[in-house]
Amino acid sequence: MNIWLNSVLNKDFIDNIFDANSKLYSKSSLLHFQFNSQQVEQYLISHEGELHKYVMIYDQTENYHVHANTKFSQKSQVDTIRERFQYDATLKIEQLERRQQEISAICCKLETFFGGTTFVKVFWTPANKKGLKVHFDPVSAFIIQLEGEKKWFLWDKLEHNPTQQMSKVLDEETIGSPREELLLKAGDVLYIPAGMPHRAECTDTSSLHITIGLSVCKVFDLLHFAVEQLSHKNAIFRHSITPDLPNCEFIKAQLDTAINQLNNVNAEQLIKSYTLAVNASRPNIHNPLLL
Repeated sequence: MNIWLNSVLNKDFIDNIFDANSKLYSKSSLLHFQFNSQQVEQYLISHEGELHKYVMIYDQTENYHVHANTKFSQKSQVDTIRERFQYDATLKIEQLERRQQEISAICCKLETFFGGTTFVKVFWTPANKKGLKVHFDPVSAFIIQLEGEKKWFLWDKLEHNPTQQMSKVLDEETIGSPREELLLKAGDVLYIPAGMPHRAECTDTSSLHITIGLSVCKVFDLLHFAVEQLSHKNAIFRHSITPDLPNCEFIKAQLDTAINQLNNVNAEQLIKSYTLAVNASRPNIHNPLLL
């Protein structure tokens, strides 16, 4: 069903593509036969009254959620969304990994192989309209084209595995010409690593695609978790830092203590504990029968 998955769920992808390069997998997905604009319409209709939680509207001047209180509006949430789409707004619909069986199955396979977490967003853009401005994301992304066509413009990576705070919108005049221009059609899949600037625009037809974001464990995640665990055992790491603290020697002494204790941490056990903690705090979004 999804040939592209066989290409990414292997060591060669991790060694040569993952976190480093973009990759186009042409005609490698059949998801568009199972999930298309009709299913999106049904999704919106069935979640009337809650769409302010899941739908973001992007137009030429502002980005906003659909209105939340339908009791004081003359239009339903679905009618508002339809109207804005007709007036050339792009729709972003979230949390499909929780509610769509085939998409959930893909997310499960990605998480099983790479670890970390996934999330899914649907982007529905009118004909001849641009999507978001040039930007890069803090997560890797798999773009699956479902309907229509969309041009993608890619630039060389600016950051290696940026954090959420490092993600940004860029000035296209400043970063220069894109290194690559791709046209995605239904069934095509594009991988974009974290930190790679990109933007997209429609051709003379509207476009529907999903983005599967993949966020895997980083070294700083483990370090943060390890220090937090040490603070549970050593009260000195929980000491308040106030303006009347005598001098920086106190802080330096505690940093030295923390470094010494981190050197004695069992890396294998740390990874297991971190994984358990992350999984325990996540909502149960996937159906295990789909694995």
